[in-house]
Amino acid sequence: MKAKRNDVLYGVPFSLFLLFGCDICYNSYMKLRAYGKINLSLFVTGRLGRLHTLDSIMTTVSVFDELTVTEADEVSVVFSNADISRTDNTAYKAAKLVEEECGLKLAVGIKKGIPIGGGMGGSSADGAAVLWAAEKLAGADIKKLAPKIGSDVYFMTIGGAARVRGVGDVVEPIDFCGSFDAFAIDAGSVSTPECYKLYDEIGGSGKPNTNDELCRALARGELSEALLVNDLAPAAIRLCPNIAYELDHFAAIGLNAHVTGSGGCIFAVDRGGSKPLVGARPLSYLPYGVEEVL
Repeated sequence: MKAKRNDVLYGVPFSLFLLFGCDICYNSYMKLRAYGKINLSLFVTGRLGRLHTLDSIMTTVSVFDELTVTEADEVSVVFSNADISRTDNTAYKAAKLVEEECGLKLAVGIKKGIPIGGGMGGSSADGAAVLWAAEKLAGADIKKLAPKIGSDVYFMTIGGAARVRGVGDVVEPIDFCGSFDAFAIDAGSVSTPECYKLYDEIGGSGKPNTNDELCRALARGELSEALLVNDLAPAAIRLCPNIAYELDHFAAIGLNAHVTGSGGCIFAVDRGGSKPLVGARPLSYLPYGVEEVL
């Protein structure tokens, strides 16, 4: 059977046959969206070995990476639009762990949409999507492996709103009955290890942990900006001065912006009627972290 470039075989784009060979079949091919996150709050609470422990309120938002996942003869991860190592990334780590745990070998294609090094969990989202797909394909409880892969991965498999503690292994979903929109700007890339290293040197926000109060507010469907605190913001700004520049831009139009994760993306909650900055990306809250695209 001959196929043209845009033909579809057994429900699968022919281009994927060229990329992954004859290992693809209709029942083993999945197309996914892996959504990013923002940290509404982030407090560093201590250390566990080499890792910092956190108390953070995270929510899934509408920026996403696109993934294709299929069973194959060997594990592989290919990025179509980013210069990222095919083996030194969270998606590959997740796929190799799946292979070790249940013998399922996956070929993964990723198109990045979540800013790289922006503190929006793009790498963790990819790892979460691989686990999500593997669980569907294998019919086994594979998401439980998430804490072995990365600190945000477990939350990203669930999505919505949650309080995440420890090294990401304690995830407490929040029954957030509301919604919110926001604007985000990618102010630059920040290395997460470097951000934590600098945090150890200069400290954090110096503000008290208000996550109990923030959880109660979210449960009422409210989002109080006075409770949005990030201990990593001072270090992120020091490493990427453009963050401070963009924070000032938001302030000039009457919006309070906040650093998410270890930076360098910042976000401001849209209170309605706000005029976004040029280049700002609109975001919306989502109650899930991964979804299959048919």
